[in-house]
Amino acid sequence: MEQLLVRCANAIESNDATLAQQILWVLINIAPPDGDSKQRLTCAFLRALIVRVAKSGTCKMLAAMSNARCNLSMTIHTHTFSIIELANYVDLTSWHRFGFTAANAAILEAVKGYSVVHIVDISSTHCMQIPRLIDTIANRLEGPPMVNLTVPGDSKQLPAMVDLTYEELGSKLVNFAWSRNVMLEFRVFPSAHADGFASLIDQLRLLHLVYAETGEALDLDINCHMMLHYIPEETLSPLPNANSIPYTFQLSSNQSMFLKALRGLNPTMVVLVDEDVEMHRKRALI
Repeated sequence: MEQLLVRCANAIESNDATLAQQILWVLINIAPPDGDSKQRLTCAFLRALIVRVAKSGTCKMLAAMSNARCNLSMTIHTHTFSIIELANYVDLTSWHRFGFTAANAAILEAVKGYSVVHIVDISSTHCMQIPRLIDTIANRLEGPPMVNLTVPGDSKQLPAMVDLTYEELGSKLVNFAWSRNVMLEFRVFPSAHADGFASLIDQLRLLHLVYAETGEALDLDINCHMMLHYIPEETLSPLPNANSIPYTFQLSSNQSMFLKALRGLNPTMVVLVDEDVEMHRKRALI
């Protein structure tokens, strides 16, 4: 299967549509998405090759790949994880575990001296990071703070799919925190990733104003784990212009706007964990 994948990639690179289609047909039949570990890995690479061709291939190649794309999509089904399955998957995945460990260490450092902590968890892992963070906060020398946890609630189109709602997940987290003598308040704000979580930012801004009026010291920590690359990079937005009728269009970046909006909330810290998203440019914006 490995050799076939390499030959398929070479055929795509050389624009040999006939050979690529033949190899794809073989791979689709020998590498089902629910097979053993090698078959699942091959299927993942196969999907990546098809996506590569769809984005950059010639018309001839796209036509040759259309049948393979259709056949592959029919074999792939959406798997719904139980919360235990998702926890086991996250525990086995090194980039999640490393990201959780680094982010939690940074957050723990940032909450020192605060009696109230507001954590905004924008994550694709359905708060899998939070129990270990609660466990660590519970052992803080000066005693655990009260934790307000806010999450965006619209993740139906993002992996991984789980078989419980955010309300149910929040109830489990509140009970877990209570067992560790930590007071936890859980909030879900509907917000879509496609618009750069604009409605979530608006809700956070209102909450920030409420806390400012009470004069209560608040530690706002924003944790963005494996979500930035789901926000569309470029969008066209209409802007009024006297020289055009009636609008002109300006290319903008939802990702950049999202990061600037986070900075505008004046958080104590922003922890950004992601993969291959031009990190140096993003960090400069923060």
